[in-house]
Amino acid sequence: TESTVSYIEGKVECQEIMINVLVNKSISQPCQGFIISNRGKLKISSILVRIFNNNDPIGSYMYNLSLNPLQNRYVFNSSLTGNKIEVMPLTTIANKLTACREKTIKEDC
Repeated sequence: TESTVSYIEGKVECQEIMINVLVNKSISQPCQGFIISNRGKLKISSILVRIFNNNDPIGSYMYNLSLNPLQNRYVFNSSLTGNKIEVMPLTTIANKLTACREKTIKEDC
């Protein structure tokens, strides 16, 4: 859950994290589906997705992905009905799930 995550900025390990997010514009609610790509050097354990409607947060969801470097994954959730998503990668550092805030990606849907 979100309460078990450490949020950090500037940690060396986070410099090795890089993600891309591509929203699926071909479905009626584009925020419901997106592709996340791991372009960094470390495994992404999970992602935290926040959904917004006109810049107001309306929900957040955590997904356990276990996404190795150079892998892609399609994520779909019918609850993601806003007009913007924010995707934050989480990795494991010293056996603790850690969120790399500076690597967060925001996408309009």
